[in-house]
Amino acid sequence: MPGPNARNWRRPNVATPEQFAYLQQRAQQVGQTMPSDRTLEQAQELLQALPRSCLTPVEQKDQIRARQHLLEESQQIIDQRRQRESE
Repeated sequence: MPGPNARNWRRPNVATPEQFAYLQQRAQQVGQTMPSDRTLEQAQELLQALPRSCLTPVEQKDQIRARQHLLEESQQIIDQRRQRESE
């Protein structure tokens, strides 16, 4: 059985109910505007395809693969648009 001072042990709420509701709403808003994993993956692939440095003129294998993949994806998008336009 807790002692007479047990009520003093209780910590105050981190946020009031109104503050908590606001924080929940704000978290949803921020979550909707955050880049997705796919967006970040695309940015990483784009950076991988770019030349690394003028000091290393040799292209790296991952750089070549990333550039090839970007070219293939671009061609697919072009083909899809052409197909839609011809329908």
